[in-house]
Formats: sequence, structure tokens, C-alpha cells
Amino acid sequence: MKKILLLTSNYYPNASANGICVHKVAEALINIGYEVHLISYGKYNEPKNDEYKGIKVYRVRMPVYFQLSKFSLNINNLFISNLLWRFARNLKRIKLLIYFPFYPVTSLISVLKFLKLAKSLHKKHQFDVLVSSYNPIEGAITGKYMKKKYNDLKF
Repeated sequence: MKKILLLTSNYYPNASANGICVHKVAEALINIGYEVHLISYGKYNEPKNDEYKGIKVYRVRMPVYFQLSKFSLNINNLFISNLLWRFARNLKRIKLLIYFPFYPVTSLISVLKFLKLAKSLHKKHQFDVLVSSYNPIEGAITGKYMKKKYNDLKF
């Protein structure tokens, strides 16, 4: 059985448009006999490792400013909610200024998290194919690095 690793942004249960498209592709790959593994961002309350409809899902924690902005939406106190949201927005702006020379990368830590997880999964499962979506850029960078490091891996 061939093994494939998919890299995307947000996946079920809180899927983005990329996550929904990747899920449809993953289901089709399972139907033709692939073993599908997937790395995506995950919220603080989602499990790190999960299985969803036969797809093995591994989650990397989102950057702090994303978590704060999402968390602020769940707070009932409007003042505290707005305060947290503004803090997260300003934190993101500061981070964008720091990472401006590396644009479009907005978090080197996230790139390293994606890469570390992808390398450890490849050592364990020996993937035949790696497919990454551009969003997030961390997935595309990880895919490019993995292709350079492991010549037998199709990208």
C-alpha cells in the first residue's frame, strides 16, 4: 500500500476551504488504496493526533496570536473579549514587522514545527508521496525541504 502525506492549514472539525478540498482529495486517495496521513494546524483544545474517516491527522499548534484571537471570540464579557482581540492583533502586527525580511513566512517557529513533525513521520512511515498546499506557506517550505532531503519522496 502506498503512503501519502498531505500538508494543509486547518482541517476538520474546523476546516478552512483548503481543508475541505484536501479532505475530498484524501477520501479519493483512500478509495484507490492509499494510506493517507495529514499535518495541519490545530487549536489548543484539539487533539494532537487523531483519525478522521480513515485519515490519520497530526496537528501543529497555531501561533499564539491566532489562538488568542480565536479564544477572544468565545468570551462573553465584551470588554475583555475586545481587549484580547486587540492584543492579539497588535502582537501579530509586531511579528509581521519582525518577519518582514522573510515574507511570506510569518513564523519561523511554525515552519520548524511542521518540518520536525514531517521528518519524524517520514522516518516512521516512509511516505511515497508528499503533497503540500501553499496555504500555509509553512507547508510549502516543509515540502520543498523534504524533497531535497529525501530524494525518493515524490513532491
